[in-house]
Amino acid sequence: MGWNQNALFVKTPQTPCLLADLGILNDAQELEGVDFQTALSCVEMEQVCTAQTGHWFIVLGLPVAMADDDVLADFSKASELTKLVLCGAASTYGFYVYRKGHVTRSFVEQEGKVIADEGDHLAEEDGLEELYMEARVLQIVERLTLPMDSLEELSFTRYTGLPPCML
Repeated sequence: MGWNQNALFVKTPQTPCLLADLGILNDAQELEGVDFQTALSCVEMEQVCTAQTGHWFIVLGLPVAMADDDVLADFSKASELTKLVLCGAASTYGFYVYRKGHVTRSFVEQEGKVIADEGDHLAEEDGLEELYMEARVLQIVERLTLPMDSLEELSFTRYTGLPPCML
C-alpha cells in the first residue's frame, strides 16, 4: 500500500472532538472537506485531517506521531485509542494501544529491527507473521478498529495552523 501516514483511532460512545476537547483547534483553521486519498496526502506538520464514522473518530497527519503519550493515555480513561505509525521512507511501522489510562501494547519496527515491543501480545496480532511489516501493522490496526476500506467512504475535514505540539 505504501502509506506514509500516522493515524489515531478513537472509539467513544459520544460524538467526540478530541482536538477541541484538548484545546487543540483554538488557533486552527478549517480548510476544506476532503476525501480519504487527499487526507492521506496531508503530510505538513501543521495539518491534520479528521473524520467520524459510528463510534470512531479518526485523525490523520504527521502530528499524530508526536502526540504526547501522557495526554493520549489520560484520554483513554474514557475512550479506546489506537495509534498507527507508518513511514515507508524510514521503514518504520508500528502501533500503540491505549486503554484505561495507559499504553497497554506498543510495537514498532524500524529498518527490520524491533525498537519497541511492550505490553502483552494481542490476539489481533496472531496469524499475520507471513505478511511484510507494513501490511501486518495495517491488519492489526484494522482488527482493533475498523476496516481500512471503510475509510474510503468517509469525508474528512482538513485543518491547518495547529500549534507545533498539537496533542
